[in-house]
Amino acid sequence: MASNLLGQFQRAAAKPIPTFEYQPLERATVIRIVILQHGFGNDPIECRLLHTELGQKHYEALSYEWGPPSHNDPTIVLDGFDIQVRKNLRDALTQIRLEEEDRYIWIDALCIDQANVHERNHQVQLMGRIYRGARKVIVWLGPAKDNSDFAIEMTERINELTVENITQYRAALLALCQRSYWRRVWITQEIHLARNYIIHCGRKSISDTAFDHAIAPTTIERSFGVIDVYRDQILVSAASNHMMPRRIHAYHNTLQMWIRLCIYSNLVCTEPRDIIYAMLGIASDCQNGELIPDYGKPLLEVYLEAIALCKQHKESVHGFALTLAGKLGLTDNKNIHRLISEIDKRGDKSKTRLSNDEGKRGLERRSDKIGKRQSSGKKWLRDFLKLCWIK
Repeated sequence: MASNLLGQFQRAAAKPIPTFEYQPLERATVIRIVILQHGFGNDPIECRLLHTELGQKHYEALSYEWGPPSHNDPTIVLDGFDIQVRKNLRDALTQIRLEEEDRYIWIDALCIDQANVHERNHQVQLMGRIYRGARKVIVWLGPAKDNSDFAIEMTERINELTVENITQYRAALLALCQRSYWRRVWITQEIHLARNYIIHCGRKSISDTAFDHAIAPTTIERSFGVIDVYRDQILVSAASNHMMPRRIHAYHNTLQMWIRLCIYSNLVCTEPRDIIYAMLGIASDCQNGELIPDYGKPLLEVYLEAIALCKQHKESVHGFALTLAGKLGLTDNKNIHRLISEIDKRGDKSKTRLSNDEGKRGLERRSDKIGKRQSSGKKWLRDFLKLCWIK
């Protein structure tokens, strides 16, 4: 009897525990949306995934900082399965869920099968349309700290600021503008494309118009006669840098401008290709498939494609190209200066000879494959990859 029970227990223990698996997306224009089920307080976070054609279902989009992974990361319920998510995402879901109705939200960590490189490549191409199509973008700055509640409350009532509380307010506002969230490279696109957004920090929230007004130069210049040590820091903060392009005509929002802003603001990402790919949805010269995200492509190829695209404009790209190479950690490549000079020298020409015939044949074979993958891009971009010996 005891041995039978032991055998049953051992068989049950050996049986694999079911794990969550993504169902394939049916078509190129289908996305997943998270249905965040209503709840309150310590209720467990429960979600379901909905497949829908992009543009057919009303939804919001979450903009947040992933944060580093941890063995102690919490779990949520997704389609009936317990899955582990980063703590910051769990905190966000806890604060933004509604008490009496479900919320439909696009969340990159849950809506994209991150382990599927092919799906990830394609969904990244759609992200511009996804954030542009969202009814609202929900910005999550993280939990309350550094007097953030006071900063948000007074930003909504900015006309009530006085000489007695202006310094306290500016200190709290600066801390809000220096949150690590603002240094994420992807939020550049997420904020810029938003029809409107709402900023959540802890249990407080503030509208985009109120926040934008609070950090605008004309507002910051009001000092009430008090020496304000925080004013200039707010004006050059990462948050302020993100607001500035929203006031610039779309014609000037080129890939080079966005990448320069990224480097100037010292934006960060774990995947270096994202310094380029995160800008494609908002760059005015990248709206016709000029660059196609491909996380399987060598970083140097991605870099050269971006530089060659920027060279469509007449000015030299040499200084910009070296700066971007440094940001991507490519300056140790012995060919980098030659490749940059080749791009600058060729201008809009599509033919330049290489002295190394072997390198040319190798690059022609490789660029043929690239050309097939990027048939919708500019022909001269593909041609250029035939001219450079990529190592």
